[in-house]
Amino acid sequence: MMEAVLSIFRPNYPDAELYVASTNSSADEIAASMELKTVRVWGGPLMPIKFYRQLKEIRPDVGIVNGADIMDGYYSPVMSLRMVIAADLFALSGAKSIFTGFSFNANPAILVRLAFWMLDPAVKVNLRDPVSFDRFSELTGCAANLVSDSAFLLKPAQNLEKGASEAVDWVGVQHSLGRTVVVLNVHPMLFNDDVTESSMGELLDSLCSSVSMLDDSSSISWLLLPHDDREKSGDIRTLAEISRILSMKLGERVHFVEAPPSAAEIKTIMAYVDGVVTGRMHLAIAALGQGKPVMAFAYQDKFAGLLQHFAMPNWLILDANDAKDPSFLSASLNRFVKELPSLKADVEKHLPRVILAAESTFAEIA
Repeated sequence: MMEAVLSIFRPNYPDAELYVASTNSSADEIAASMELKTVRVWGGPLMPIKFYRQLKEIRPDVGIVNGADIMDGYYSPVMSLRMVIAADLFALSGAKSIFTGFSFNANPAILVRLAFWMLDPAVKVNLRDPVSFDRFSELTGCAANLVSDSAFLLKPAQNLEKGASEAVDWVGVQHSLGRTVVVLNVHPMLFNDDVTESSMGELLDSLCSSVSMLDDSSSISWLLLPHDDREKSGDIRTLAEISRILSMKLGERVHFVEAPPSAAEIKTIMAYVDGVVTGRMHLAIAALGQGKPVMAFAYQDKFAGLLQHFAMPNWLILDANDAKDPSFLSASLNRFVKELPSLKADVEKHLPRVILAAESTFAEIA
């Protein structure tokens, strides 16, 4: 998301000073690597006071709040409230204050709903999908706009690091052998914490069994592509286990990218594959942004709105608990693979309109 926003600002405002709020020296180093200045104000009870003092000193023309999937309080009501406070302070300081498009689940934290109800009306609030837009409007009473995710505007990487480059080369080899290449990505956050370990074990068994059954009747190769490398909730450990099991049967028809490529590299990779099965929102956006169909393992009921942008059918959204049944999952995967050509045509048909919706996020400043 950050990369997408920067790709909008830098070409249009090459001389602009770009700042990001940070919490510690590690965050400062990451910001510096992206050629961003920092204001160390994020976190703590005095955050609003410190932030407003910095804004009065910097006097920004524009303030962007990257909402994404953290604005309904599901992960942390405190984090969501900080984001709303930041948007309010941007408006108070005289800057154009804009939320990039975010999701909103069916049960947002009550304090977050109240904060949006009290938000300065000068703030431009954007929801990134039709389902979230309807919920937000009903639950907060705050004026909002329907856009699409700013990540649709991310430019593909031109130069690839080793892991991404090897993945693209492998896809090329598979296509030369007449095989269809499908990206696969699953992660522990598909289940609640109290059942994660047992449920992930069942899902992995079902997934490996389903892929094996599909292989008996189809010529499919599988690219195991991580998007998140966090220790507990990331993709690496899960995909490594899938790779170990599937490689015993499928051999070189399985390729595991051992470290997550950058967001821009992932978007490049998506241009070469045929379809994507994932539980990660921004992996799905990268695929759709390259005109490729997606089947989603849903969590937090947020994929439905994304696929509505492309008029995709509901059967493409899989409940993770249902997917623990190998008969159900193999039938779903088989249908997805068979319908890839027609699904691809639908995605390509709607993509220009979705790109325009993403661009409308920044209409006042582009």
